[in-house]
Amino acid sequence: MSKSSTLGKAFLFEFVPRSSTLGKALPNKRDSVPKGARIRDLLIKDEGVLTTQPQPVTINAWVLQDAPSIPNVECYSFRSISGFTIYSFICDAAGRLPADAENEFLEKISSMEGSFTSEFAEFSRVQTEFREMVNSGDLYNSCYEIEGFYLDLLAKEKSAGNKQWAVGPLNPPKLFDKRDSRKPHKCIKWLDEQEPNSVIFVSFGTTTTLSDEEIKELAIGLEKSEKKFIWVLREADKGDIFTGESREVELPEGYEEKVEKRGLIVRDWVPQLEILRHESTGGFMSHCGWNSCMESISMGVPIVAWPMHSDQPRNAILVTEVLKIGVELKDWAMRDELVSSDAVAECVKRLMDSAEGDKMRQRATELSKSVVNGGGSGKEMGLFHCPYYKIKRSSFVLVELVSCFVTLNVN
Repeated sequence: MSKSSTLGKAFLFEFVPRSSTLGKALPNKRDSVPKGARIRDLLIKDEGVLTTQPQPVTINAWVLQDAPSIPNVECYSFRSISGFTIYSFICDAAGRLPADAENEFLEKISSMEGSFTSEFAEFSRVQTEFREMVNSGDLYNSCYEIEGFYLDLLAKEKSAGNKQWAVGPLNPPKLFDKRDSRKPHKCIKWLDEQEPNSVIFVSFGTTTTLSDEEIKELAIGLEKSEKKFIWVLREADKGDIFTGESREVELPEGYEEKVEKRGLIVRDWVPQLEILRHESTGGFMSHCGWNSCMESISMGVPIVAWPMHSDQPRNAILVTEVLKIGVELKDWAMRDELVSSDAVAECVKRLMDSAEGDKMRQRATELSKSVVNGGGSGKEMGLFHCPYYKIKRSSFVLVELVSCFVTLNVN
């Protein structure tokens, strides 16, 4: 049975439960029939209650192949990775680089080998074939202030009639101008006691795994840097998402006691956006997942880039080489080599305690201001909404989520 809910005045969500076998095999039209039938039933049911505009229906990528069988449908892809990265994938697939001089950065990109599991690569290939048949346009979690050059290049690659909207950032800085009135998180209380731009925030997301050796070198490196830090050591660092392996993280003996006056180690959820926007936070050591990059850029915080997999190596190039608001801790071409504690300490000092780091911080601050002043998500989202006031009552819109790790909030 489906469940429905509303989000603001713009969207009606209907949730169709996945089957117990979903995800165990690649999508195909035969397996998708029951799910597609349920979606068509929902659309027919809702047709009688439509008002002056169609109700956008949001679905995940696993039912994308059913879109052609639904009457009067338009399908839009939500791209939750950077335009730079998507464009680099296009260049890889075509075996070419554009002639423009600004694309010298693309020449520095290493092979995609090791970025994705073979299962994900095959799933993506199948979904891309379906998407190309039905896609009417793309929405990007990005904005022209950050990567307008590459968004323009993507627009030139599109088929006739396909459009694109850069609706990011989905975490507009203005939303966080006021401090949370609830009891502050311990990280925020700790940051309140520190000097401006004196703390580096270390977090690698929820799908990134560090080996025992990497955790040890990172710990020692943070200690050697003699800089203040918040280190989020969460479940992703306790196992391998690809093998299902589980383990307990052990820091060097007596480590937490040695660094307690200048380091805070947290093993559960933290308010990342609040930490990044805090005046005491002067840097962010990150895996360079695109959500984290967008959050850091939006809050004006430079990055120490340590990419682990997926789109992260390409995002790291964008941050360090194109935008010049970060330093690279680990080159993807050297991904199988252990990052030493000396390398960690050197990169942290370079970002937090050098003229070069100050310039990066200044550029990050200026970029954040341009994102705010440029209008960002509100302006582009308005352009995406406008056509639907003119669409007839029997039309529907499907937004295919290319990644399931982003929540799109529309007021």
